[in-house]
Amino acid sequence: ANAPQQRAAARAELRARRVEELAEDADHLAQVREGAALRGELGAVLGALGTGNVAHDVCEPVAVARDVAEQVRHAREVALHALARGEDWRPVVDRLRPFTQDIWQSLGPADKARFLRHLRPWWDVHRHRMAGMVADRIEAVRATGQLRFHTGRIQSLREQDGLAALTFRRRHDGALQTLKGAVLVNCSGPGCDYDRIAHPLVRGLLAAGLARPDALRLGLDVTATCSLRDRRGAISRRLFAVGPVTKASFWEMTAVPDIRRQCETVAEHLATIVRATLA
Repeated sequence: ANAPQQRAAARAELRARRVEELAEDADHLAQVREGAALRGELGAVLGALGTGNVAHDVCEPVAVARDVAEQVRHAREVALHALARGEDWRPVVDRLRPFTQDIWQSLGPADKARFLRHLRPWWDVHRHRMAGMVADRIEAVRATGQLRFHTGRIQSLREQDGLAALTFRRRHDGALQTLKGAVLVNCSGPGCDYDRIAHPLVRGLLAAGLARPDALRLGLDVTATCSLRDRRGAISRRLFAVGPVTKASFWEMTAVPDIRRQCETVAEHLATIVRATLA
């Protein structure tokens, strides 16, 4: 078989593995989140969220899904039909899992930017859901007032009277409000704009022109085989990246099964390079 056929066969095999490992990944996610929630008691907590969205709880995974252009509208329609029949909407989202990377890669730059700007918060809370036990615990502390949610955009953060004082503009009316607390935890996730990351390795790669941030500022610019692109866009044959740093090319790349498959792809690519060099 020629190279394109081999690559197509490899993609089909990886897609099949994604379906098989869907349940494994969902179970692992539930176990991790349950364990984190059950360790120790919660103190008084204030959640300042940009959209006010909270992750939903996990359901049994269901595999199958394809296409992109009408995916959002179709998924919404299917979810509404499921609810109308008294069924669960969650499998509709879970069916996308084996094909998320294919869908993301089929989008153009403008559509990707539009997704990040308008749909990302909704995708995150519907796709990355919490375990049922965690959801119950959160609802319990919300009911007692121990946990409160505020939605808005952060304006400033300072120390005041030995406390952290966070001022934000409320989403519903635009008014400024200040919250004070003994502890402030940033749960927005790791920084993705590599132009702003101070780690010596990152700074060295960028300064030497051996790597560049991707256009969406989600990580580093890489090819389909995870090769880094340098400052001018040239493809490296020596430097590769795997994991969350490749998010701009693959979208979801944080779960262990996904990263394991990505490492397999890189290993196969390196083996091809070695064989070509020795031939």
